[in-house]
Parts: sequence; structure tokens; C-alpha cells
Amino acid sequence: MKKQKISIIYGGNPEGKCRRVYESILNKLKDEDLSIIDLTKSTANFELPKGYKSERDEKVIEYSRILKESDLLIFVYPLQWFNVPMKLKGFIDSSLWPKEAFSFKDKAYFRNGYFRGKKSIVVYTQGGGEWLHMLYMRSGLMAVKYPLKMSGVDKVYCYHIDNLNRSGFKEEDFEKKVSELSEKVYKEHIKSVVDNRLNPKDNLRTIVKG
Repeated sequence: MKKQKISIIYGGNPEGKCRRVYESILNKLKDEDLSIIDLTKSTANFELPKGYKSERDEKVIEYSRILKESDLLIFVYPLQWFNVPMKLKGFIDSSLWPKEAFSFKDKAYFRNGYFRGKKSIVVYTQGGGEWLHMLYMRSGLMAVKYPLKMSGVDKVYCYHIDNLNRSGFKEEDFEKKVSELSEKVYKEHIKSVVDNRLNPKDNLRTIVKG
């Protein structure tokens, strides 16, 4: 049976706890048909001085092609002020492009978007508690989830690790949570994609709590 295409996009820092989460998930994917987009190493120019009328960077166009050809999109990033890091925001704005991911003119959005049939996993980390993020309508999740849904992505599965800056948060606790999260993500979603039988349950609120 043909393996399905998986893309993982990392939008965090070159080092740190979120990077370790990303590397743990990446290790689970070493034998898969995988595209890796590590924005810490990207030289792409994500600026759009004329909005959707801008001429995009060639590397960004390549990113759009990779997303279009993927069956499962995995995003890993840390929250910054309850939002996504700047480079990841630029990536989303310039890669999920009109007439490629969605089209208002042709009514190709949400269930009719050009990415219909794809699935996505969103994994984020944060120093504080998720309860505070929820007070802000989970803006750091919606900044990724909404464009994906607009583009037709059928299901977006969410995981997170919070309270990383909490007093008394131990290294061994973090290691355990990272291991549990990466194993849960792989078993519930990635393995099913590899086996070409995605879990039908739309689990948008699956969380690894701090």
C-alpha cells in the first residue's frame, strides 16, 4: 500500500523546549514519506508588500507545492503572546495562497477548499497555563486552525504542553510529557495515515496538560 505524504512545519526557536517536542515527533517519522520545513533554517522571504497581489518568493512557492501534495500537515510551534511566532505567521499567509488553497471567487473554501481531504495536527507549547490562552479564545491555535479550515482541511487535531515556566516544573516531568505527547500523536493520527486509515474522530481538544 502506498504511503501517504506527511509534511512537518516547525515554527519555533533553534533551541529550547518546543524544539525538543518537534524533534521527538520528527523521530517518530524517520521512516515515512516526509517533507521537513524548519523555519529556523529557512531563507524564504515571507513579506507581502502588496498583499495577495505580491510576487512571492520562489522558496515560498515551493512550500505551497509541498503543502498541496501532502496528505497530513503537522505544525509545531511555541505560543508568543497567545499567538504564533512571526515567521510561522508569514509562512501561513504566503503559503496558503488564493486559487491554490482556497478561492472566494470560485466559492472554494471551508468544505469546498482545495485542501479538502487533508488532515492536520497542531502542537504548541507555552510558558503559562492553557486556561489563560482559552480566555483569549485560543488565539494561538486559531491563527493556524482557521486558515487550514478555510482551505478545506477536514480535521485539525490539537495537542499542547503548558506551564513550562511554572515554578517547580521539573526536567523529568517535561521529558515524560514530551514522550507521551509524541507517542500519542503517532499512534492516534500519524500511524493511521501511514496505514491509510485515518481515525475518523475529530478530536480538536486533545491536550497534554502541564
